[in-house]
Amino acid sequence: MRRRHAFTLVELLVVIAIIGVLVALLLPAIQAAREAARRASCVNNMKQFAIALQNYHDALQTLPPGGCTNFNNNPERVYASPHTMLMPFFEEESLHSLYNKNQPWFLQDQRLAGYVIPIFVCPSNAAENPFADQNLGNILPILVPGTTFSPNTEWALTTYVFCKGITDAWCNNPKPHKSTSWVSGTTIYTERGLFDFNWGPNLKKISDGTSNTIAMGEGASGPNWPVAGITSPTMGPTTDRYALPTNPRGQGRIAYHSWINAIPSYSIGPVGLGVYLTGSLACTIDPMNKSPVTSAYVGQTDPLSDCRAGTATARGINPSSCVFGSAPGSCGSHIAPNFRSDHGAGCNFMFADGSVHYLSEDISMLVYQQLSTMAGEEVVAIPE
Repeated sequence: MRRRHAFTLVELLVVIAIIGVLVALLLPAIQAAREAARRASCVNNMKQFAIALQNYHDALQTLPPGGCTNFNNNPERVYASPHTMLMPFFEEESLHSLYNKNQPWFLQDQRLAGYVIPIFVCPSNAAENPFADQNLGNILPILVPGTTFSPNTEWALTTYVFCKGITDAWCNNPKPHKSTSWVSGTTIYTERGLFDFNWGPNLKKISDGTSNTIAMGEGASGPNWPVAGITSPTMGPTTDRYALPTNPRGQGRIAYHSWINAIPSYSIGPVGLGVYLTGSLACTIDPMNKSPVTSAYVGQTDPLSDCRAGTATARGINPSSCVFGSAPGSCGSHIAPNFRSDHGAGCNFMFADGSVHYLSEDISMLVYQQLSTMAGEEVVAIPE
């Protein structure tokens, strides 16, 4: 009789077990390779922003402001975000032509508001893009009575935000000179970053050097990044707490921001709707990758912010006195988001010279904050 050659059941199980072990050993390496590819793609996106910023500066002899608005009369009417102003320099002239410069962001063509621009989003980001926010969709009837807005309006994301520096103030004017003194209604010049509302500098003003000054960092969105904020539209320190798991419409309070919109939250509009925005700007008062993410809010301090918990700033300001606008310096009656990414233990940052560097979240807070200012006059180097 001819003998049949085949695996026994035991041999087959051993082979399957060996394959399983090999897959388990290789899977982390495969995932690491994929993340490395996504991080490289993120770096490339930031370099596209760097080219756009340089071309904008060459054309207008200044960097774009972090937003265009009139805080005194209509703080909610932000007319342009820096992403919007850069569109022609991304070869998006046709898209930019849809934008009405005489109208605020919430009155723009919805084809524009929901248009996904791939280089505006990090490939590692876990958020839906575009996202539908019913609360944000219902903001228009409050801001412009008598009008209607679709509650299911979709908003296209950006996960790249511009650097405010150490300061978290949204509507204070910069001091015109490099003074360390403080005057009510102003922000210390040496604490400023490259971007703020209604203000964008010429590159010649960067006395710290373009290679040592952060221009942009990551502002990740999605379920990995819950947002901290007040739980009531009523102002005051007793209402400032971590946000509830969901807003009044049952949606999770997570960090996100649409590229068409540069507005921070404020008491008369988004907060009353339960909207917690993180804005197109971020500062370095809080550590990188802090979670929950600090929301963008005009006129509200955040005692949960690490700065107000005792972390000294690069200027040596005493954080314990920086509560509710009672003291000079960065910690005023505002809160601004922190930088964060889905890459792991750090974030990609684009510097004013166009270079992109990955900074670890373990970076010294002093060095981190010094790198975020344009005229701090510190001697600092990017950590290797």
